[in-house]
Amino acid sequence: MQKSEYIARIAGPIMIVVGLGMLFNAVAFRGLADEFLRSPALIYLSGLLTLAAGLAIVIAHNLWSGGWRILVTILGWLMVIGGALRILLPRQVELIGGALFAEPATLTICGIIVTVIGIILAWQGYGGDQYLAVAGTASRPRVRAAARSRGAARRKAEKRRKRK
Repeated sequence: MQKSEYIARIAGPIMIVVGLGMLFNAVAFRGLADEFLRSPALIYLSGLLTLAAGLAIVIAHNLWSGGWRILVTILGWLMVIGGALRILLPRQVELIGGALFAEPATLTICGIIVTVIGIILAWQGYGGDQYLAVAGTASRPRVRAAARSRGAARRKAEKRRKRK
């Protein structure tokens, strides 16, 4: 299992649950956010935890290649930035957070975005694409085996050319 898949298997389900909680329990979530934003100690502590988790992701997975794996890298960097801002500028985080959560649509939009990203990460992390029954599409292990055999055939052909 690659690091991308491992991180996606952890982050995906968490993001799905948090996003759905934001959508289906908006009143309670808004109350939690208000209480959280009134506590500088909680802002600071969440900054430390978010910074540590973000650094762990970025150190293990700082890949800027295309595809879904870039979501893991972006998530890690957003966590690093968010954690650092909570530690360095807790008062500004309180003001910005209060202004954001004052708008009812913000919570719905954030809930949808977090849920969709969580679904994408969970789907990719748990190999959901191998369960698609698309004609002509092989499962992931078969694709890897085919790639290995093509590589082996290519190496054998190169050795034969070198012998001549």
